[in-house]
Amino acid sequence: MVGGVFAHDCDLVVGKNIEGTLSNYTTNYAKYLTVIPATAFKQALLNLKAYCCSQIVPTSCTQAEKNILPSLYPESAYFFDDLVDVTMRRLDGIPTLAYGLDVDPTGLARRTYITQAADDPTGVQAMTIEKTYTEYRT
Repeated sequence: MVGGVFAHDCDLVVGKNIEGTLSNYTTNYAKYLTVIPATAFKQALLNLKAYCCSQIVPTSCTQAEKNILPSLYPESAYFFDDLVDVTMRRLDGIPTLAYGLDVDPTGLARRTYITQAADDPTGVQAMTIEKTYTEYRT
C-alpha cells in the first residue's frame, strides 16, 4: 500500500496575478509591512512560484513565466516557508544572502556588533555579547 500527501500552496501563485496578491497584502495587512516589507512579501511569492513551476506543476507555467522567476529559492511548496526564509535572510544582515532586498537595519547592526565583539583581540567576546544580549532581552 502506498500513500502520499499532495498538499501544497502552489494555487496561491500559479495562474494568479502576483501583483494583485501583493496589493491585497499592502492594503489589508499594512500593519505587517514593518516586519515583512512589500518587496520581501513579493520575493516570497516569486520564490514559491519558482519552486512550483519547476517541481510541482511545471506544465502549468509558461516558459516566459519561468524565465523571469528566480533561480535560487527554498525547496518548499509552502508559502509560510518562503516567508520565513525571506524574513530570516533579511534579519541576518548579510546583503548577499537577502535576495537583493534591503537587510533589516537592526539585524545588520546586531550582526556588525557581534562580529566586532568576536574579532576583539582582548578575548572578552563572550562576556561582551552576553551583556549586550541580556540588556536587549530585558
